[in-house]
Amino acid sequence: MTNSFAIPRKKMRLDYTVSTDVSGRRVTADSENGGKPVISIYGCSNTFGWGLDDEATYPWLVQAALPEHTVLNYGVSGYSLYQVLLSMERTLERDKPKVVVLGFSPGLEARSVSDHHYLRILSEEGAVAPSCLSVVRRNGKRTLKRFPLEAYKYLPLSGSSPLIKLVERGLNRLFYKRRGREDARRMTTEHLLLMMSNLCKKHGAVFHVQYLVANTGYRDFLHTAGFNWAPGPLDLDLCDAAGNYLYRLSPFDGHPNATANREYADTLTPILHQLMESGSYKPEPGALGTSKRDDATESAIYPVF
Repeated sequence: MTNSFAIPRKKMRLDYTVSTDVSGRRVTADSENGGKPVISIYGCSNTFGWGLDDEATYPWLVQAALPEHTVLNYGVSGYSLYQVLLSMERTLERDKPKVVVLGFSPGLEARSVSDHHYLRILSEEGAVAPSCLSVVRRNGKRTLKRFPLEAYKYLPLSGSSPLIKLVERGLNRLFYKRRGREDARRMTTEHLLLMMSNLCKKHGAVFHVQYLVANTGYRDFLHTAGFNWAPGPLDLDLCDAAGNYLYRLSPFDGHPNATANREYADTLTPILHQLMESGSYKPEPGALGTSKRDDATESAIYPVF
């Protein structure tokens, strides 16, 4: 299937080929398992490869570099970390992957909790999404509160009255107030990462968090909690001397371009080799401000389970 994205005023058009298999996954270089060990890669549009032909996406390139394995691309454009968790809950038992990779960006925080601003953006596209929130129970432990599909709440005549529109936004901001707080987004993201890790352990899979951006705001949490993880290999905001983005699909979009996806694949492939062999990968101690993991258990660090 050929997808297109155009900027009419500049007479520019981006065409790219998207192929999916019978399970709805974007294809990699090898869509057949054939009894080979499985590597499942989950994420949002950065992992799906928005704006890129199939063979330019990093899961395709990883598959080409690891022909002795089957690489599955579970990236979906617009997905939140909560939707990634739901996808894992549906697919891990069936696929039985040896390694599970999360293409991670801290920018996904607001999607999982669906604060009022994000819900309004979705509503403008005629979409709704599931959401969740990490909350403290009476016993002091955290639980993940799962919400049904919700939509931005519109008031009658808000489209024709600026005053009603203002009241409408205020009501939505008030109704979803808890989810808009920075600490709520942060704790929910950490909670989701821990649930993904525990789900993978339950199914005998090694879980790895691979940053796709330079922002490593969760590095201390990942390191302290003992995650397998790696920092992003490049800064998507870098430009050449003329001011053109080196790693983005600019001027069409800000998603990673083919060059960025090649860097992702070149970085991830040797990490996957190590994960397959030892089941563990960590950045060097001291890199990016990290430190050696202490002996505390995950339950003591973060009482979720």
